[in-house]
Amino acid sequence: AFNLDGKLLVDGGLAANIPVSVARDMGADIVIAVWTPNDLLKQEQIGSVVDVLSQTVSLLILANERVEIASMRPGDVLVRVDTDKIGPTAFTRGKELIEAGRKSIQTMADRLAPIAEDRPPVSYAGLGDKPAPVISFVRIENTSRLNQSLLETRLASVMGKPTDTEEINEALDRIYALGPFERVDYTMAEQDGLTGLIVRAEDSRRNAGRVRLGMIVENDFNTESDVAVSVDYRSAALDAYGSEIRAIATIGDINEFGLEYFRLLEPEQSWFAAARAEIENRPVNVYTTRGFKTAGYDLTYGLLGIDAGRQFGNFGEIRIGTELGTGRAKLNEGAAPLNEVDIDTGRVFASAGLDMLDDPFFPREGTAAKIRWTHGLEYLGDNADYQTVTASGVHAFTFGRNTFLTSVSGGARLSGAPPIDTLYRIGGLFSLSGYRLDELAGENFLAGRLIYRRSLVNTEEVLFGVPLFVGGSVEAGEVWSRPDEFALDDVRFGGSVYVGANTALGPVYLAFGRSEGGRQSAYLVIGRSF
Repeated sequence: AFNLDGKLLVDGGLAANIPVSVARDMGADIVIAVWTPNDLLKQEQIGSVVDVLSQTVSLLILANERVEIASMRPGDVLVRVDTDKIGPTAFTRGKELIEAGRKSIQTMADRLAPIAEDRPPVSYAGLGDKPAPVISFVRIENTSRLNQSLLETRLASVMGKPTDTEEINEALDRIYALGPFERVDYTMAEQDGLTGLIVRAEDSRRNAGRVRLGMIVENDFNTESDVAVSVDYRSAALDAYGSEIRAIATIGDINEFGLEYFRLLEPEQSWFAAARAEIENRPVNVYTTRGFKTAGYDLTYGLLGIDAGRQFGNFGEIRIGTELGTGRAKLNEGAAPLNEVDIDTGRVFASAGLDMLDDPFFPREGTAAKIRWTHGLEYLGDNADYQTVTASGVHAFTFGRNTFLTSVSGGARLSGAPPIDTLYRIGGLFSLSGYRLDELAGENFLAGRLIYRRSLVNTEEVLFGVPLFVGGSVEAGEVWSRPDEFALDDVRFGGSVYVGANTALGPVYLAFGRSEGGRQSAYLVIGRSF
């Protein structure tokens, strides 16, 4: 959408998709119109309300196209471009569409040549060989609360260089990623013989935050089922640097509430400090070695944290902090040696992370990695003195519609005896599929997996399509207590097959998993990534 003279311009498709009359009103003697029609659905292809809606829109557009085409005069030229299966939302297939247009123009050369000969000569020779103008200045029209210099730093990479559309768009993406903007675009301008950019960064809702709703469902169609609804809120920028308040609430079988004040300390948005509070209530189950549930605890826990660190663009950060917490787990099902477990936390930590995946739920390419060192200290109130380190990494690569994800993760006790609440847990879909969620627990763990995914639909061609996938996984992992207990022969193996969908509620998986020893389970998972 674009505001012009007090009018909101959205799309001309339903009004005049081929605006021949508009060109005529502007004084055109000869109109050369380019038509990119999309085929209507056949009767057997219409099987849902979405299909009916799509067909209705197509018919309305086709109706006004025919009216405009009928108004063309004998001297006008209509160029029909064969778009094949390139739909109106295939924004990433522009090069293919340009090539299709070039071929269509070439077939009309006999009609277009006389028009060029009848016009006064214009010099086009060498026009495409001229060097791109150098960007000498940038002027930003910023309607947000963010500091002007914050936006200028995102555009520094284009200054003093020849105009490069791809590099300019990447710079605008960095501005848009700051959060508050509804629209970021640019125009070229000449001033005192110099070429520059006029960048418009529009924020018409300066005081409005962002709310995202979600759902979490984990069901193994056997004994375990967790359902919860989540609300995620981010405030508008609180100051010129983009500081914000973040809140998340989850209600259901798992109850959580978290609040964080994220304070950016300088215009480059590199250094930050954060204060946070978290409260959670959730079930914790205990299983036998054969997977039978013997006990269930109800855990209620609260945590306060203060962190500081540095961000590296939009892809990485380092962070240090301290966390203080307290809670209690009460036995509410089955039998166990302890009816209650008191949990006290007093620890410091340091972490580093890198995330260059192109999608948080169904990535096609990129790498992500993180590592965290934790030191529990009794003098800060922890149950014990201990040290642990945890690390993980994932890499995604794609060819055609096929995507592979490789992932390795591990955690180790470095010293002391970590309390029971800090044990590592594995089990569940993509984490030894066939086992129950978080069934295996230990002071150390190692896990790896290879996940294959194939896209069933080309979503670039489907206006209202939901991305659908099928795939499978191969997994390995183990948990243990003392370092000398680990042996390669003890590593467990598992795998899964699944159907997945990327929906408005997040990722959805319907899967079947099986691990060694005949452990198997079906899963319905909503809202949790790989």
